[in-house]
Amino acid sequence: MKRFSIAYFMAMVLKLITNCKNAEILSKLTLFGVTEATIEEGEALVAEAQKSINDQEREHNEKLKAYDEYFAQKELCEDEHKIYSTFGRLVVGSDKNLYGTLNFNEPLDRKSYERTMQMEKRYRAALNEAAFMAEMAKYNVTEGSINGYMGNIEILKKLRVDYDREKGQAESATEFRKQKLEELKIYYKKLRTVAKVALREDVQLLEELGIVIK
Repeated sequence: MKRFSIAYFMAMVLKLITNCKNAEILSKLTLFGVTEATIEEGEALVAEAQKSINDQEREHNEKLKAYDEYFAQKELCEDEHKIYSTFGRLVVGSDKNLYGTLNFNEPLDRKSYERTMQMEKRYRAALNEAAFMAEMAKYNVTEGSINGYMGNIEILKKLRVDYDREKGQAESATEFRKQKLEELKIYYKKLRTVAKVALREDVQLLEELGIVIK
């Protein structure tokens, strides 16, 4: 079977099943084992597949929303740390011991979680250095500012958990949709094959089912 969009495939299946309920068509299909129960089975499969499509779309959108919220918070935390780091290095100057104490000697990791932990570690170290904080206050980076930065990091951690959860749910929904569509494809192929045989001498009825014989 050719590769179609999901919406187009669902429309084809629905057309086939709906028109198979036509008394004239169904009577011919019955000769090859297709009954009203067969059609009802198809309708149930369509309903399940459509629900899986709707659920997958909803989960995908929720994942995107969670990512946007996480990314916006990540940008905020990065900006705040850039401000802190810029003035922090200016205050530290050539004091190598303080530079190490404040963990400026450790490059920030590229991985999000480790990077976040390093930022938090730097902030906590700063709060333990009264003289350093007194100088930082001259640039309006106060203890309150640092606590605010750490509060935003806590929000970032939560948003990351939320995003990972939504991502997992979206992936599960995609797999379930794939399963339901595959079940429907198998049913569609069987019903279509029976219809082509049962109505082989009636091109017009085949066309009503969306089957074109070349």
